[in-house]
Amino acid sequence: MASLQIQSNGRTRLQFLYQGKRSTWRIGQVTHRMATQFKSNLEELLISIEHQEPLSRQLTSWLKGMAKVTRDRLVKIVGSEHVEGVSEATQAPRMRLKSFGEFVVTNYYQRRENATDDRSGYVAESTRKNVILTSKAAVEHFGNIPLQSINTGHIDLWKNELMETRTKATVAGYLKKFKRLMSLAKRHKYIDRNPFIDDEGKLQIKIPSQINEDRKCYVPPDQVQQLLDVCTTSLKAVVVLSRYCGLRVPSEVSTLKWADIDWHKRTLKAYRQKNNRVSIQPLLPIVFDHLRALWETSPSQEEFIFPNYAKNPNAAKAIGQTLRRILIANNQEVWPKITNNLRASLSTDLKNQGFPAKAVDQWLDHSEKVASDHYDIITTAEFTKAISLDVNSFNQI
Repeated sequence: MASLQIQSNGRTRLQFLYQGKRSTWRIGQVTHRMATQFKSNLEELLISIEHQEPLSRQLTSWLKGMAKVTRDRLVKIVGSEHVEGVSEATQAPRMRLKSFGEFVVTNYYQRRENATDDRSGYVAESTRKNVILTSKAAVEHFGNIPLQSINTGHIDLWKNELMETRTKATVAGYLKKFKRLMSLAKRHKYIDRNPFIDDEGKLQIKIPSQINEDRKCYVPPDQVQQLLDVCTTSLKAVVVLSRYCGLRVPSEVSTLKWADIDWHKRTLKAYRQKNNRVSIQPLLPIVFDHLRALWETSPSQEEFIFPNYAKNPNAAKAIGQTLRRILIANNQEVWPKITNNLRASLSTDLKNQGFPAKAVDQWLDHSEKVASDHYDIITTAEFTKAISLDVNSFNQI
């Protein structure tokens, strides 16, 4: 009855038939799991209306919790008589929870643990683990404190305790995720206000910078080639896709399909899962050659380019550990964040080659600020050039 379509900009739309008329509902940028659930609920509602059957408890709950703009759109499609009295946008009663710990377990652990992986709505395993790690650390500190009573002072105290045993970047990540937890609590009416935000909407708690210069590292092509020389055909393709195509490993590499490659145009359709969009990546000759080599050894019926990593929650650990072992065995430098450093090095190289920053940032799927803070690196070659620079060559103003 209904079908989901993902557009080139990453937005999702739902096409369905109702009373013989085809309609389109533009859902927007949502995860695949949310879009699929929305599609299922809408199909059930339309079938119930068509057969004049009573609505299920789950469907009634869905309608009651529906936002006004969504409800108004639904009324235009099926008529107010089918949703009137069920989906009134009234304020939900405040849920009574004993503690912050109970809120996290009820509203966060379960949601994250039940999240599914998909090309268009991916919850990366590393992201899921980081959020749960933050939640557990917060529960250890705030677990028995009533949710409503948590204030700025409590958070400042927790921040100071974290700073004693963790890096600034780690503490910043914890606080940002905790801030989102409190925003979630406010959105669901568990608390009246987010303690991170004052009455004017300004941030009350200073969050340290997540920039970690110690983990930045430029990986030159000669070191990459040394690594490629001792890798398997499959792992070679992973390395060049990270270093010379800018894909995230494993989240974006593991979901690639052979159908995503246009061999004639030498382009790759990449599903940029962090920002939920699709982009077309140019294939540098080295990437094209390694993918072609892998294609020639891949079974003809195989759908995924890397079937061993597709839908594998431990793919990040497997790839990282394998590359680390190879680097150590080959007496090479082990970079701080191996796949991230490979990806960041591409950003540096392309910009040094004169490619516009806007194009490079779009190819690597990040903002200019993120590129400046976490990706762009001053290379040894640039230092050498500066040391031998003749100041008389500067343009006169």
